[in-house]
Amino acid sequence: MEDSMKIKLQMLTMDYQIPWFLVECMYTNHSNLSDLVGTPINELAFSCFDDLYPGVHRSKVHGGTGIGTLPPGGFKHLIHIFHWTRTPAGKYLGETRSLLQPTKKMGNFYIPSATDLKLSATVFEKHAGIDVAYNDKRLSGVMQIAPLHIFKYSFEIYRTLLNFERGYVDCGFPVTAYVACIMNLLPTKADVKLLRANGIVPSTGIDEKEVLSSLQRLKGDDVDFNNVRMPNDLNILSEKVREHHERSYSRSYAELKSRYFANPWITISVIAGILLFILTFIQTILSFIQTKYSVLSYKKQ
Repeated sequence: MEDSMKIKLQMLTMDYQIPWFLVECMYTNHSNLSDLVGTPINELAFSCFDDLYPGVHRSKVHGGTGIGTLPPGGFKHLIHIFHWTRTPAGKYLGETRSLLQPTKKMGNFYIPSATDLKLSATVFEKHAGIDVAYNDKRLSGVMQIAPLHIFKYSFEIYRTLLNFERGYVDCGFPVTAYVACIMNLLPTKADVKLLRANGIVPSTGIDEKEVLSSLQRLKGDDVDFNNVRMPNDLNILSEKVREHHERSYSRSYAELKSRYFANPWITISVIAGILLFILTFIQTILSFIQTKYSVLSYKKQ
């Protein structure tokens, strides 16, 4: 048990992969194992990595629809299982299922940084699994993105997942899309600090500088984004984000919020000022009516 984390990380390296159908055969044909555990080998593998990040897609694995919608042809190996339990279904598909989509490459993907998006009233919320979504509410925008937990082992995990997607394009590019979004959102310490305040970059004992250095190391490794085709889902997300960010009234709304509603005491002062103005206006009207009737009464007499 003392070496369980080390063993799990070794199990998720390419050198230790065994074709999964061989593991299934050994498990089902070894009566002592299957009787002792009494659980399907797939479900054992699902729960094996629950304490590793990126976190599992809970609705997909635990009591959701995922158990009944396993990949066609089964799993290839443990890395495939880890990838499947962390990613959304039916999104960021690879070239084999997107032949009619634009031939854009991941190297051309762009969205503004987190601090820039704040200037157009975009807020950030946590998403389940490795996924990114954007909801344009005209005046404001909501970007839902999976939390980025950075530990000492995170670099190797993400590098393995990125290389897995390059080798198995039929599994799609959800991790590639997620990493590309994170790299665009977090170019500076201020961006990391902003997303940390929103719970997107949880504190794991690693400061803003180390988070940036981990991302730069991943970008400078053997993962070549220029030769990966951009999934259509990600292309649509990029267009939605940039369209919202370029609207003048979204920026005006964000400025209004930051100036008058960023601090609760300022908000209370503004509301109190508005109420005072309304009450003063009503009092003025009532005084005018009272004066008018007093003059009419005097004239009639």
